Amino acid sequence: TCNIRHMLNPNSSANVVDALKASSDSFSGAERRVAAALLDDYPAAGLGTVDAIASRAGVSSPTVLRLLAKLGFERYSAFQEAILSDVRRRLGSPLEQMQRAGAGQISEHILGATLTSHAQALQEAAAQTLPAEFDAMVDLVADHRLSLAVIGGRYSHALAARLAHQLHQVRPGVELLRPASGFVMDSLVDLSKRTCLIVFDYRRYQTDLLVFARAAKSRGARVALFTDQWRSPIVNIADTVLAANDSSMSPFASKVVATAQMEALVAAIVDRDRAAARRRFEAIEAARDSGEAPLPPGPEQVS
Repeated sequence: TCNIRHMLNPNSSANVVDALKASSDSFSGAERRVAAALLDDYPAAGLGTVDAIASRAGVSSPTVLRLLAKLGFERYSAFQEAILSDVRRRLGSPLEQMQRAGAGQISEHILGATLTSHAQALQEAAAQTLPAEFDAMVDLVADHRLSLAVIGGRYSHALAARLAHQLHQVRPGVELLRPASGFVMDSLVDLSKRTCLIVFDYRRYQTDLLVFARAAKSRGARVALFTDQWRSPIVNIADTVLAANDSSMSPFASKVVATAQMEALVAAIVDRDRAAARRRFEAIEAARDSGEAPLPPGPEQVS
């Protein structure tokens, strides 16, 4: 706490974002969700009420206050004053002034403007990422004791399919659920405490995905959620959440940040056990060459 208080000293160049990230390893799962909710829409999320933050994160109000206490804030008003001080400091910095002055110089051509917008969204996402929350999702998805079921909505099904295909390349036990088939609820019979359900749900949030996720949770499944900065109602039952800002010049919300999050997740899983991933790649290539399907050695066969 002493180190965090020093970081939040008005004379320090650090800010609330730095404090949240620096101490994230000491947070509980629920506290990480609060921190992620604050970072997803910083600073605005921290300027509302405690109840509003709790609702956004899918936790109780006391959980929010416990997190703030860990950051060294005895009162919620002190936390908000730290945010306001940070905002005033940022608005007055030469870098911010230069960025605002140059904002009107961006190319007006739609292609250049769109690419610039996506680049800014990725930079913002990188600045707001809570490493502990990302690592918690990696822990779930990389656990070979859990089978993976991946599902998305009307538009986000394409994201779910992409992630499922990539995960299948690097680990066993991956299934893509297809809600459009009309038989998705039948899949519940195979979900249990040995399952991690990965859900993609972005505005406008789908009631059927919420119903399915709740049913899976009731059967003991773990839930990993990909959503936007406004956060799907599934956040209330999710074990881990990755939120992506989705501003776009297109009439359809951008999924550039969500795609980058997926690629980072797959890269992190490969990095956990590169030898196992290599063996699986080799087995897949051999299957393609021979038309057969040899299985890679299981963990018990690895020396």
